[in-house]
Amino acid sequence: MKKKKIVFYIIIAMFLVIQIYSISRINSLKHQLNNLENSLMYYQDSVARISDGISQSVKSALEQQASILTSCSYEIGEPDIEELKIPVTFHVQPKTLSDNTAVSLKFGNDLISMERAGSEFILTREFGFKDKIYPTVVIEENGVSQVEENNNLHMYNNLKSMIFPEMSPQFSGSRNWSGRSPYNYKIKGSLFLENYQSEAICENASNVFTAAEYSLTLDGKELLGADIDLSSPDLAYGIIIDESFKVETGQTLCLTVFATDSLGFIHEYPVFSHHIESDNGSVSLSGSEKITAPDGTVIFNDTLY
Repeated sequence: MKKKKIVFYIIIAMFLVIQIYSISRINSLKHQLNNLENSLMYYQDSVARISDGISQSVKSALEQQASILTSCSYEIGEPDIEELKIPVTFHVQPKTLSDNTAVSLKFGNDLISMERAGSEFILTREFGFKDKIYPTVVIEENGVSQVEENNNLHMYNNLKSMIFPEMSPQFSGSRNWSGRSPYNYKIKGSLFLENYQSEAICENASNVFTAAEYSLTLDGKELLGADIDLSSPDLAYGIIIDESFKVETGQTLCLTVFATDSLGFIHEYPVFSHHIESDNGSVSLSGSEKITAPDGTVIFNDTLY
């Protein structure tokens, strides 16, 4: 009887060992399968990237082969603060060149001749800060005209984004009021300079924010304001605002950030604008980003919200 029990226990033990081994083996196979799937996905992504790269290279080569130009480019110069204009210099080099070759750029209905300088043609023209620039190249030789739209000469963003630094201030926190008019208004949270771009993306512009401040106003009268240290390493953690004051029905509360760039332009960024309507709510009013020139001319006034 004892012997049978021992044999039984041995069989049970062997069964458990086999089960444990099987489970371990299954888990190992699952792990290997997951690794294989991940590897396949990685290789698929790699193949897709390589394929896209090859497609782009082939497309670029075909476009270059079909183009009537060897090269073309543009450079943005220093803005004219007084005239509120920005000089842009275009360079175009045709593939075929003779003494009779003439090159022009067409801007809308304006066809402007380029000046020849060796094997390339050059044109400098002034544009307004809001202009979007899509010139067409026109090459004339012995009475035959060729026309090309070349992406290397197109500025898909207006000059604003290339000349001025940018930011998108946001407030994160609570704003509430209680009681009856005049209400006890409480604002508590942090002001963040989201998408803060300290310098314009165009190297020739050399334009940076040199100073900034925020202002909290009630019906145009400042309740709270302070300078913003743009060089502070704590700027990423937000600017703490924690204040209480009285507001009445019909009043409008606005938080705005003002920043001055090295060209002397003032950038006005509305963060929020609330019109207190009743005990239960407020209405958010639309706000506009403004850029004002040193002479007081508003060159941009774009609605943000």
